[in-house]
Amino acid sequence: MVMARTEHFQAGTLRIEAQRIDNGWHFYAWRPHVSQAFTDGASLLRWAKWPIKTPTGDALRQWLAGLDAALTPEPAAAEPNDQTQTII
Repeated sequence: MVMARTEHFQAGTLRIEAQRIDNGWHFYAWRPHVSQAFTDGASLLRWAKWPIKTPTGDALRQWLAGLDAALTPEPAAAEPNDQTQTII
């Protein structure tokens, strides 16, 4: 069994945990007296209600962008394999 990759974001009373799954991220967000799960960053941003151009809003958006960048795999370089045989 492979352990899920987990990332955290916290600013004041807002706490977000992101778990990497096969097809993306699952977000679990908490603030006083409220918690909710999300499967996309846009819904999470609407729920968090932190505007752009504030330190916390910018930090949250940068954190989400960093998670999205971690999802895009780098292309693997083709390595020659001397063990390959062609059968005709």
